[in-house]
Amino acid sequence: AEYFQRAAKLDPNGYYAVAHQGWYRMQLGDLAGAKQQFERSEKLMPNPFAESYLEIIERKMAEAAAPTAPDNAIRLT
Repeated sequence: AEYFQRAAKLDPNGYYAVAHQGWYRMQLGDLAGAKQQFERSEKLMPNPFAESYLEIIERKMAEAAAPTAPDNAIRLT
């Protein structure tokens, strides 16, 4: 975390450092915070790193929001 804070102070608008802050937040389970960082990185400079992780985060957030069947539900497959 200290590394990312130092990088942000040195280059607050560096898309690369911002994207890696997003990656770090994602590893901590902070999907909303990670999404903000990746979106900011994309605005600073479109890049495949942020774009790819935004897709992953959006998928994970959608899965978390989707209702799940109870463990004792009958499966028809």
